Amino acid sequence: MKNKILFLSIILLMSINVFAQSNKVLDAYNYLKAGKLDKAKAAIDAAALYPDTKDDPKTWLYKGNVYLAIAIKQSDPDNPYKNLAVNPLDTALEAYKRCLTLDPNYVAPAASPNSARVGLKLVADEYFNKGANYFNNKDFNNALNYFEKTRSIRKIYTNTPDTMANFYGAIAALNLQDTVTAEKYLKEIIVLQDYNNPTAFNLLFDIYLAKRDAANMLKTVELAKKRFPNNNDVLLREINYYLITGDLEKSQALLQEALTKDPNNYMLYYVIGTNYDQLSQDTSLTQERRDLFFEEAKKAYQKAIELKNDFYEAYYNYGALLFNKGVEIFNKANALPPTAQAEYENLKKVYEALWHQALPLLEKALELQPNDLPTLYTLRTIYARLSMPDKLTEVNQKIDSLKN
Repeated sequence: MKNKILFLSIILLMSINVFAQSNKVLDAYNYLKAGKLDKAKAAIDAAALYPDTKDDPKTWLYKGNVYLAIAIKQSDPDNPYKNLAVNPLDTALEAYKRCLTLDPNYVAPAASPNSARVGLKLVADEYFNKGANYFNNKDFNNALNYFEKTRSIRKIYTNTPDTMANFYGAIAALNLQDTVTAEKYLKEIIVLQDYNNPTAFNLLFDIYLAKRDAANMLKTVELAKKRFPNNNDVLLREINYYLITGDLEKSQALLQEALTKDPNNYMLYYVIGTNYDQLSQDTSLTQERRDLFFEEAKKAYQKAIELKNDFYEAYYNYGALLFNKGVEIFNKANALPPTAQAEYENLKKVYEALWHQALPLLEKALELQPNDLPTLYTLRTIYARLSMPDKLTEVNQKIDSLKN
């Protein structure tokens, strides 16, 4: 009789233990609701290990909820639970993933969040916020890490990319010189029909531009034009495409179109100047057309400088344009026979006048970028050819100091 009583007692104790462990899930829910995160964590950790509850989707949903709450509270300096767990977001992520594995459609109406999919979205949001903080502090390695986590989680609970994580992740990657990752992230979002950020298209175009990948440049800019027909930055990329592929006349027509939309854009005038500059040096064209393009380049560079008086590139290119034209005429003069002295003297006046016109532009460029060697070398040539010994000595000393 005593043995029977003992046996019944053991069964009773086992039943009580099973009930107690199963009740840990409910305890975790109640403690979480009351804000007692330490007790909620202890209860759900125990339930996640116990055989009768470790394969219950509710256990893992609640575990995700508890660790998500711990993670959210960590940003509060006065929170007594901020050191309760290491990397609680990672634990919440794994818990929600486990819940989805056990039952992808499980919902606990009383819980908050009430499903693993909603929980994952909140985890992704927290990862994104962490990534944004790192991004704002220019810690692009950590920023990219958290944006990648956001992006990966998004793929679990939806079939569409996280556009913000992809976009800022791409910028972080570009800051790290990781164009492979940036390209992958940007390609995922530009194909979305409702994606309306032209910068993503422009960044992707610039990646292809750096690689001289003309086919993908064209594909990207054509898609961007359909989406943003009035965006000048997109139009500039299209112009660059035609410049790279050698269709200068097409690019020039597009530049004029851009100017009608944005007549005070100094960069447009600069690009027009460089375009005409290239055309003026194209020996396959007639001299008459080359001279016409030379005059148009001068006008465009001058307008760019008027709109932005500290525009180094415009000053340098304008000065170089005049210098190169002078060299062209200098070479023509030196090719004359000795009997053509009068013609030589006329041409000498022209090329020296061009070099004198180039001087203040190049000197202004040097003022804006005092250590720029290409500007210094060009000035040295002009000072030598115009017999300006004091200036020549000064610029030579500057070049020597930079080289040493």
